[in-house]
Amino acid sequence: MDRFWMRIVVGCLSASAIGVLSSACAHNDSSLFIQGVLLPPGKSGGQCLYTAAATGPFNFGGIYDIGIASSYGVVLQLGNQMLQRGPAGPGSDPVHTETSRIVINGAEVSVANAAGVQLGNFTSVATAFVDVGSSGTAGLGPIGITAIDAPTASTLCDAFPTPDTRVQLILTIKAFGKSLGGTDVESQDFTYPVTVCKGCLVGRTFPCVTPGSASAPDTAKEDPCQAGADTPLACLKCHGAYPAVCSDPLPASATMQQVADFKTNFKNACAARVP
Repeated sequence: MDRFWMRIVVGCLSASAIGVLSSACAHNDSSLFIQGVLLPPGKSGGQCLYTAAATGPFNFGGIYDIGIASSYGVVLQLGNQMLQRGPAGPGSDPVHTETSRIVINGAEVSVANAAGVQLGNFTSVATAFVDVGSSGTAGLGPIGITAIDAPTASTLCDAFPTPDTRVQLILTIKAFGKSLGGTDVESQDFTYPVTVCKGCLVGRTFPCVTPGSASAPDTAKEDPCQAGADTPLACLKCHGAYPAVCSDPLPASATMQQVADFKTNFKNACAARVP
């Protein structure tokens, strides 16, 4: 499957409705903030291009297909509300450089189930740059992170006896980095719900034609930005990896042995399973 990491536009955009606050305290949950999770865009020229904008569009809950992908990633939109210090800032000296720009180093992620039991806690190492805002607005920038890592996902592999099973997870994410002035900064805790399934993001075409067939209806369909995350994947694209997840359901005429074998294969078909 295609890797999640892709081109991200980090442009110097501003949020028109968000005021700039002083960064006297680097850990006040306002100097750096997570505004939301950006909705996956359609591919352009075979690439996924995420652009920061004050209005998103945002995804208010994720879907992760554990039968297709071993981990789940998101693109966060971050905001920088540190006070501008450079030549255009209040009381600035033209020879001073801008020190309030932020280099993002990654995010701390905690994964819990619906009952609040923690299933995973890890650091997603990533990189991005969030420029300082201007004229009373916050600077914006996107960053791609791993939101559910493979070790955490592997603990859920046997939780899906049928394709209709769903598991609700709650992610708590805190981005961190350092300003160009050397100040360590952290965002607020950002909570994001994710529904985990097995096979629910397989885009069904009946029948799902065997790979290699020139008449396959799914061959022209574009792959999603991240296979197994938020956007359906044509069944043909994952046909060979996990047939129990990607292939057609059994016909009504299937024998009891075929049904038993299908259930066993489906239970074992987990991209995050440790060999």
